[in-house]
Amino acid sequence: MKVILIGEEHSKRTDYFRQAAEQQGVPFAFFLWNQWKMEDLEGGIVKIDPLSYDTCHLLDLNRIIAEYRDQLKRLAETGPEIRFLNHPAGILKALNKAVSKKLLQERELPVTELLGENPKDFSELRQIMEEHRAWSVFVKPVYGSGAAGVLALSMQPATGKVAAYTSACNSAGKLVQQKKIRRITDSEEVAQILDRILQLDTVVERWHPKAVSGGESFDFRVLWQFGRVEYLVARKSVMPITNLHLNNHAAMPEEIFTSDLLWNREQVLAEIEDLCKQAMQSFPELCMAGLDIMLDKKTGKPRIIEINGQGDLLYADIYGENRIYGAQIRRMAKGEGVVWNGTWI
Repeated sequence: MKVILIGEEHSKRTDYFRQAAEQQGVPFAFFLWNQWKMEDLEGGIVKIDPLSYDTCHLLDLNRIIAEYRDQLKRLAETGPEIRFLNHPAGILKALNKAVSKKLLQERELPVTELLGENPKDFSELRQIMEEHRAWSVFVKPVYGSGAAGVLALSMQPATGKVAAYTSACNSAGKLVQQKKIRRITDSEEVAQILDRILQLDTVVERWHPKAVSGGESFDFRVLWQFGRVEYLVARKSVMPITNLHLNNHAAMPEEIFTSDLLWNREQVLAEIEDLCKQAMQSFPELCMAGLDIMLDKKTGKPRIIEINGQGDLLYADIYGENRIYGAQIRRMAKGEGVVWNGTWI
């Protein structure tokens, strides 16, 4: 089977996919996003990597994602003679945080609760919070990754005092993404940043307190692949936003389940695996996904934060065994992937 990668030429994703292919002696064809043609893909099995954002200006996000979605829709129109590791229809479904969260809620799976969509300003956001009596929420762009435009907000209803955590800031009249998280307590600045973020399509989710280990809150990025957990890494932070590129740090499960975390590691990991298995039933077009899973601070029970149809770049893995991409190469070389109707091969 012809193995094909569509993505960015100079990226860690491409470099380490190539490394895995070379180690197994599997040739593959590579195409940039703006260079592939339908005939190039026929008879092959295709992996689609995400576009890289070329701007830190957050209000450009809608334009960039719109272009990306158009590319995925073009790929989704290919015939059954082209197979995909992850079908573009499934990637599109997971890309939309509102759609994917509703699919998971329909299965009555434990998720971070979706409270509302597209409040037009800070005042309307507060109405959503009051309606649900949720005084701590996350505001997230419907489309986007890497915590771009994400803001965690806590408010005291009696006094109106706020504390916000975000890597977004106003700079030279534009809303930009930084590589660090700030805590902001000035209500005027919070309102200014929020009103700009809310110019994007957004979702509002309840802020569920995460479990703590070693004085830091944490969640897990779980890489689900070919019907099982392929890799799991914890993301620890003193802030509520745990993305690793924002000066947070990765940890292995054995570093998390120490004496100050009393839950049984094997039981918790088994519950995480079972939850991921159930969640992936809503995405039959995906062989692989990255699921962000938190543990409830009081009970230790897992809860899904998000699902990412292209969440397979984990530095702990590529700088180690490169196990994730290695498994993908083995499967793709055998022609094992997803076809248009979501049937697993």
